[in-house]
Amino acid sequence: MPNKNKILIIEDEINTIRAAVKKLEKRNNTIVKHVVFMEDAEEFLKTDKYDLLVVDARIPSIRQDSLVEEGGLDLMKKLVNSEFGNLNNNTMFIILSSQAHSLRNEEIISHELCGGLFPKLLYTEYMNFIEDALDE
Repeated sequence: MPNKNKILIIEDEINTIRAAVKKLEKRNNTIVKHVVFMEDAEEFLKTDKYDLLVVDARIPSIRQDSLVEEGGLDLMKKLVNSEFGNLNNNTMFIILSSQAHSLRNEEIISHELCGGLFPKLLYTEYMNFIEDALDE
């Protein structure tokens, strides 16, 4: 039996990407997990290996009880710096944003593991990237 691709989606507004999630879940060789809060994502990244991360640029924090403006970017910065251990520090990720034009964290957006910064509403654009990445 072939290995299944594992995707972790870190997104608080899952309805905005519902079509993408449903399409990914229909792939026979793909397991999709979803978390909303930054702290939950940190725990998942410490304990389970993923093939691809789909990360909202702005995600809520339980600790801060608010939406963290570039929380998804900060999370990926910690990931590539091995702050969650080495399990996922070489995992490709993409960033989704409703306000991509306002993001300022160029260091992480231009990182070699970042597959791109995609507007949430451009479903076809980021789905093509995800499917190509999983098919490699």
